[in-house]
Amino acid sequence: MRLMWQRESATVRDILDALNHSGRSLAYTTVMTVMSRLVVKGVLTRERSGKAHIYRVAATEEEFLQHAAAQRVHALIEEFGDLAITHFITEISELSPKRRRQLEQMVKGDEP
Repeated sequence: MRLMWQRESATVRDILDALNHSGRSLAYTTVMTVMSRLVVKGVLTRERSGKAHIYRVAATEEEFLQHAAAQRVHALIEEFGDLAITHFITEISELSPKRRRQLEQMVKGDEP
């Protein structure tokens, strides 16, 4: 996804070349499968352009991370209930007062 966020749009070949240039050795079909699955999950969009598909991000990196974090927290609470919430509270209580104020601002929608 970081490679996609760095670009306005990309093909499977673009991403494959970037990954292989960074030292990874992946097959075209592997990258195509992952990108197709990201389309199904709503993380990427895809449109046909000639023989290729052009992929674009469906959300900014910040929006994606917000959504992913919310899903994980929800899953933890679904699985562990009050125990998960208790551990969140314990972790928060051990933070510095400055950091707690920053988090409170984030909850209110203010910049930290």
